[in-house]
Amino acid sequence: MTENEMIMAIKLILLNIQIRLTEFFEDIKTGLSNLWIYLKPSLIELGSNAKMLFSDFLDTFVKKAIVLYEAIIQYDFLFAFLSAILAIGTINWAIWLMRRARSTFYRPYKEKFQATTSVIIPVYKEKKYTLKDTIDSIIRNNPNEIILIFDHTEKSLMKFVQENYKNNTKVKAHFIDLPGKRPALAKGIKLAQHEIVVLVDSDTQWKTEHFLENLIAPFKDPRVGGTGSRQKVKLKETWAQKIIDWNLDLKYSDYVPSDSLSGSVLCLSGRTAAYRRKIILPVLHKLTHEYFLWHRCLGGDDTRLTSLVLQQGYRTIYQDNAVAEAEFHPSLLVYLKQKIRWSRNSFRAYLKAIFSPWPWKQERWQYLIAAYHTIAPGITALIGFAFFIYALVIQEYSFVYFWLAWIFVSRLIKGYSHIVRHPKEVYLLPAIVLYYFLLSFVKLYAFLTITVESWSGSRNNYTIKRGKRVVYKNPLSI
Repeated sequence: MTENEMIMAIKLILLNIQIRLTEFFEDIKTGLSNLWIYLKPSLIELGSNAKMLFSDFLDTFVKKAIVLYEAIIQYDFLFAFLSAILAIGTINWAIWLMRRARSTFYRPYKEKFQATTSVIIPVYKEKKYTLKDTIDSIIRNNPNEIILIFDHTEKSLMKFVQENYKNNTKVKAHFIDLPGKRPALAKGIKLAQHEIVVLVDSDTQWKTEHFLENLIAPFKDPRVGGTGSRQKVKLKETWAQKIIDWNLDLKYSDYVPSDSLSGSVLCLSGRTAAYRRKIILPVLHKLTHEYFLWHRCLGGDDTRLTSLVLQQGYRTIYQDNAVAEAEFHPSLLVYLKQKIRWSRNSFRAYLKAIFSPWPWKQERWQYLIAAYHTIAPGITALIGFAFFIYALVIQEYSFVYFWLAWIFVSRLIKGYSHIVRHPKEVYLLPAIVLYYFLLSFVKLYAFLTITVESWSGSRNNYTIKRGKRVVYKNPLSI
């Protein structure tokens, strides 16, 4: 076959394909036209019915809203409450939307950074093999040293660690006579020999590959003073643990990334956080001797350390690609008791910050906004609940129905990003609504008892008096 004959053959093939495609599309066009002629009357009728239905719904909603408004304005007190809820609620929702939107621009640091590291683990009342899992997960990341600070009562646990790691010279165990996590951390930081200190809770395991490498990557920027990891729930067997995981997922997806963009993460969680040793070593006295309204602070070590770093003008950064898992108690009651302690710590730290000159001088607006957003929503929820009770008393049930519907809708909106990632967990929404309802009372109680200091957790409940730990016999007595 000559070249011209080959060209002619190709042209005939292409022409044939073109004809076949034209016929195919004409058949589709004809089929769709016939389908439209067949369905058109039904679709027009359906659209008309939908329009009438929506019109009826909108008309009913407007009439109910007018009735509700007329009922409310009859009571000055009710109207004032509604105005307060709308004003504060609008501010809170605007802040939520801003933080949520900013979080979509977040990306973790990916550049490599080389530095020597000391891992510090304070230990008190920990389960043996939970602690072993923690140490093993850290060893796999090859830090320069692992320093365990045992409470002086934990002789058996210290012996267990020494026997299991007697051939590993990186694992070093020490006792401390002073009770409390703050003194234990301070001792570990003083004993550390390396540039970066990584503080880890004894029940927390590092899960992602190259965890330590990812965690310290932001320190390549000399302005960074501390970094934090993403937190997850290790066991999700009970409703309480699933609720905790839901909230941690939202926190580290919708809020913390936004704060990290401005270098102002409010709290680098104590489950795993890294700091430049040279900047926290000189301020350890401020960690172990913090006071609020003349009361010495026992908990809140992670919030305090983060604040001390920020006060010196350094940045605090979140690393989404460093994931740690921690154990949480299966009881919701125990978790709510822990939330009382954590809420007190937050109230103390952020109220002090808001009324201190340093965040204003440094123009840390994102920090101040996030601090307000941590404090305010729980109080706003209580105002709404008080309004709900008052509406029941005066028998204005329209508001009652509206309030209940709004609680579900608002939680659905704020939980949307978690539901998208975990659609099978949408069934948790009623439990989440109940949890936040209870949490509003927890936050109010924490605020009213802001100077009370005690430790409430899954291991033990105690306070410290005159430098000694006093353990509560009744676990519900705090």
